Amino acid sequence: MLMESDFYKMKKKLLKTQIKKFGIIFTLFCLALTVCMLSQLDFLTSKGIPYTDSSVFQYMGRIIDAGYIPYKDSFDHKGLLLYFINFIGVKIAYHRGIWLIELIFMITTVIGIYKMSRLFCGRFQSIMVVMLVLSPMTIYFQGGNLTEEYALPMQIWSLYIYVDYILNDRKSKERVILCGMLFASVLFIRANMIPVWVVFSLYIFINKLKSREFKELIALVKNFFIGACIISLPLIVYIIKNGALDAFIYDYLIFNKAYSSVALMQKVRAFLYFFNNPIILIAFTILVFKFIKAKSNEKRIFYIVYFIYMLMAISLISMSGETYGHYGMVLLPMLIYPYSLLFNVNKEAVIMLSSKVIIIIYIIISFIVPNWINMIINFTEDLTNYNNSQIEWGYLEYDNMINYIKNNTRDSDLITVYGNENAIYNLSNRFSASVYSFQPEYDPKIIDEYFLDLEKNEPKLIILTGDPTQRMNEFLIIHNYKNVEIFDKYIIYQKEN
Repeated sequence: MLMESDFYKMKKKLLKTQIKKFGIIFTLFCLALTVCMLSQLDFLTSKGIPYTDSSVFQYMGRIIDAGYIPYKDSFDHKGLLLYFINFIGVKIAYHRGIWLIELIFMITTVIGIYKMSRLFCGRFQSIMVVMLVLSPMTIYFQGGNLTEEYALPMQIWSLYIYVDYILNDRKSKERVILCGMLFASVLFIRANMIPVWVVFSLYIFINKLKSREFKELIALVKNFFIGACIISLPLIVYIIKNGALDAFIYDYLIFNKAYSSVALMQKVRAFLYFFNNPIILIAFTILVFKFIKAKSNEKRIFYIVYFIYMLMAISLISMSGETYGHYGMVLLPMLIYPYSLLFNVNKEAVIMLSSKVIIIIYIIISFIVPNWINMIINFTEDLTNYNNSQIEWGYLEYDNMINYIKNNTRDSDLITVYGNENAIYNLSNRFSASVYSFQPEYDPKIIDEYFLDLEKNEPKLIILTGDPTQRMNEFLIIHNYKNVEIFDKYIIYQKEN
C-alpha cells in the first residue's frame, strides 16, 4: 500500500514537473511570437510594406532565387549569409516566408536568454529577464528582417557558452565548434557585431597563456577554427566560383569602410545616444556595484572584461555615426548577465521588500510593463485591421502604382526605381535594369555606373520617388522617356517608341 502511494506521489510530481516545463515553453513561444508580430511581414499585417533595408535584403533573396549572384549582379553592402536567409524565406513563400524565418530566430533568441539567465536565477525570474531584455524591441525592431535580428541569437548563445565556461568551467568540443560557427555566421551578416567573440576569446586566450595550459588552448583554437570554417568556406567558395570576389571585396569591405568614415564627434554623439538609455545605464550600474562588492580578483577581472565587452558593443555600432534604432538590438545580449544578477532574489527578500526587490519592481513598472503592453496593442491592432480593406499594399495610391507596373510590364521586363525603395521591385515582381537597385547618392562612382547600366539595358519603366535630379532629368530627355503617370510622390516614366 505504501509502495502504491509512493508511486502515485512520484507520478504526480513528474506530471507537475512536465506541466511546469510546458508552461515555460509555451510562455517563451508566446513572447517570441509577440515580438515577431512587430514585423511588417507577419501573417496578419496584410497591408504592410516592408521597410527600406528589409526590402533590399528580400530583393537580394529574390536575386539568388532567379539564378543571379549577389554583389556581382546586384549591389548591397551586407553579408552573403543574410541574403541566403532571405532566399530561404522567398522559397518558403514569396512575400511572407521570411516571417517564418524571423519567428524561428526569435524563438532561438528567447530560449538563449532564458538559458543564460537560468545560470544565475530561478525560472520565473529568468522569464522576467527575457521580457526585460526584449522590452526595447518596441524601438529597436523597426519592421524586422534586419541584420541585428538574425545576429541576435548567435550573439546570445555564444555569450552563454563563454560565460558558462569562464564562471562554471563547462566546456565541450561541440560548444567551441558551435561558437566558431556562430562567429563566422555573424561575420557574414555584418562584421561590426562581433565584440562577444573578440573580447571573451582574447580573455580566455590570455588566461590560458598565463596558466601555461597550452594543450587546452590549442584545442580551443583548433575547434573554434573548425567551426568558423564550416560556415565560411562554403560562402567563400560560392563567391569565388561565381566570379563575385572583386564585387564582394568592394561592396562588403571597401564600401562599408567608406560608410563608417565619418568625423570623430559624429561617432561620439552616436555612442552617447546609445549609451544614454536607462536600461543600459542601469546594467552598467549593476556591474559597478558587483565589482565593488567582489571578494576575489578573479571576479573583479571578469567584471572588467564584461565592461570592455559592453563598451566595445556600443562603440562598434557607433562607427557609422548614425543612430538608427535597429542598431540598438546588438546591445540586448549584454543586458542578460547584469539583470540576471539583479533578479536573483529569494522569497525572504521579496517578503521583506528589500532594496533590491524595490529596484526590481521599479524596473518591471518602468520597462517591462509599458513596452510589452505596446507590443500586445500592436498584436491586437493587427488582428483588428486584418483584411479590413480592399487595399493590397500600404495605401491606395501606392497600391495603384504597384498595379500599374504589373499591368504595363511583363515579368521579364526590367524597370528601375530611382531612390531606395526596393519594395516596389518585390511587390511588382520585377527586377532592376541596373546592378544598383538602389543608389547611394554620396558615391559618384555608383551613380555613374548606374546611368551606364540604364543606357545599356533601357528599363521599360523608370519610377522616381520624387522630383528628378538634374542628372536623371538629362537622361530622361536624351533617351526619350515621358511621364505617363503620377501616384502620390511616385512619378512613372516610360520610353516612347
